[in-house]
Amino acid sequence: MTRVLLTGGNGFVAGYILESLLQRQHSVVFTVRSLEKGNEVLKCFRVKRLHAHRKNISFVVVRDIFQPGALDSALVSDPPFEAVIHTVSPCHFDAKEKDDVEKMLSVGKLCTETRQRTITLTMVAESGTEGILTAIKDFAHSVTRVIFTSSFDTIVNYTIEDRERRGDRIYTEVDWNPAVRENAFKSPADAYREQAAWDFMKGQTLNFTLTTINPGAVIGKPIDTTSSNPKLSATAKHILDIMSGMHKLHLPTFGDGLWVYVRDVAWAHVSAMELYETKAGNKRFLVASGTCTNRDFVNFLWECFLDLRDKLPEGEAASKYGSVAAFKCDNHASKECLDIKYRSLSFTMRYLVPYLQKLQSSGEGGYRS
Repeated sequence: MTRVLLTGGNGFVAGYILESLLQRQHSVVFTVRSLEKGNEVLKCFRVKRLHAHRKNISFVVVRDIFQPGALDSALVSDPPFEAVIHTVSPCHFDAKEKDDVEKMLSVGKLCTETRQRTITLTMVAESGTEGILTAIKDFAHSVTRVIFTSSFDTIVNYTIEDRERRGDRIYTEVDWNPAVRENAFKSPADAYREQAAWDFMKGQTLNFTLTTINPGAVIGKPIDTTSSNPKLSATAKHILDIMSGMHKLHLPTFGDGLWVYVRDVAWAHVSAMELYETKAGNKRFLVASGTCTNRDFVNFLWECFLDLRDKLPEGEAASKYGSVAAFKCDNHASKECLDIKYRSLSFTMRYLVPYLQKLQSSGEGGYRS
């Protein structure tokens, strides 16, 4: 059993990491921004019948984890922590804003407001990451490994030239997003956040190793399916939009095209924590099941959910943009070192779509067709 501090325990991926840690008998303290959020997580795990592990789960309130000294007291534990899994990111652009920024980049423009926000978020990401690792170094001498949630955004090259040859390029963990502060988009903070972590590890004698998990678009339903105000991931919202008929006349491209099932991402974190000495320490892992397009989503819905057919695009509306080739990746390292057996898109969609249909029919959280 390992004593673990998990940051952002009420997050989408973090909830599944927490579930996996408890199932494997680890002892977890998770951070949240309020007492209410912490109690909601505990209630969720009671409903999921993991209350038998209640002695192994607790939380601490950290209102702003990126403030200097925010984690200092949280890292003091009895028994002491042996691992930290850091899942919190300061921000991300929503899908609408990403499209807007990409259009501006394509014509050489980036509005002052977005440019300033990008610079500010980058500064928060860099200083916040350094502050968290410094706190671990100074206040948690027993920690031997830090697992860090990053993203494929830190790997992919989003320049116009690279997007034009996306079907030919195969990405691996050795690749880095070359974005700079002045023209970065699509969660630019992640790239600087991860780079700041690796920079921190250089030239120091530390008690812990660093491992970063870099997933593609994460697909899955929220771990708390009983919530009356569910928070869907960006990809789940996108699939729900397709199911609702929003893209019946025009099916757009699906972002990067790389995707992964949420439980596979969670397992990557836990496996990296458990295998840090032999396979995972001081490495980064591209975690993705493979590539898919919006046309793949439509084909699955068309074949398996007949009642949705009148909402789905057909012919040219479905194929002109929805079948555009996505970026490709080589996930060999994550399968070999982290023992990930990636689930198929069919499995993942069969798990997600009935939940989205339930949201549509109930109108919970404002999601109604």
